[in-house]
Amino acid sequence: MVAFTAQKNKKKSLSTKKLSFFLHSIIFLRIFAVKLHKVVRNHEYFETIKQLKMKTILNLKQYVVLLIAAFAMTSCLDSEDDPFTIGGTGYIQQVVITEGEDGKATSSEFTPVILVMGNEVINSCSGTFPSGNKFTMTQTTGNPYYWITNTSLVMPSSTIPSGTFTISASNQEGEGATFPVSINNTTEMKTRLVGNIQLESNTIKAEFNKVENATNYWIILKQKKSDSYFESVAIIASYSESQLATTRAVTIDENTYASKVSNLTAGTYYLTIAATINSSSQILLYQESDKTAVFEKK
Repeated sequence: MVAFTAQKNKKKSLSTKKLSFFLHSIIFLRIFAVKLHKVVRNHEYFETIKQLKMKTILNLKQYVVLLIAAFAMTSCLDSEDDPFTIGGTGYIQQVVITEGEDGKATSSEFTPVILVMGNEVINSCSGTFPSGNKFTMTQTTGNPYYWITNTSLVMPSSTIPSGTFTISASNQEGEGATFPVSINNTTEMKTRLVGNIQLESNTIKAEFNKVENATNYWIILKQKKSDSYFESVAIIASYSESQLATTRAVTIDENTYASKVSNLTAGTYYLTIAATINSSSQILLYQESDKTAVFEKK
């Protein structure tokens, strides 16, 4: 990960500015419900992010959490005149549009999904493709510290955008910061993810096809059908391609997933299936099934 670059901001109250961001970081950790691994802190706080190596299949969300943790630590521990800084991570979302007689994708649309975090309230935020074209970002629901790609306003590409996406943001005083998000991948998934998922007697049952070039598969719980992977409330299960060598049908009983949904508020949620191409440290390409199952949390 590249070190943060930002303009220096004015001095503010440590007790207000830093504590506020720390509390928002705690909220973020609760939303994503991911176990936090250790963060090594040295004199150059943000440089530690580059040294982190993920060890489980939930690489990407832990990576995001580690970024947040680093922000929280530095916001609470550094001097009063810290610069306004942002950080982020992302993936490319693939939607298969047409298929040939052999079932392989003949055309797809690709859209970047990037999550940005600030050590202060972000007032405005936008992104730039590696090609130089701009795209729109919007504040996540109820939290001005986090912004995400507004995919409804981004023109999809017919080829995978690969390279460095530059994120630019400003705080409430108009001070700016930038951050590079690298998504280096030119391999697309060659088949559409087709599957079915249902909840019967508190048992989740899912069945799906083998997606050519996919490395991982996920059972995800979301609050809205349109939510991105970053906005999902729980990872119910995850599987590598090698784990699914003999079957594409999985059953998850309540005892297995209960702890992953125990902290959710009562309401209606949606289960779905996703296929991804992963690197060692992040999701690069993401495809989601159009099938969902209603999950009622009581």
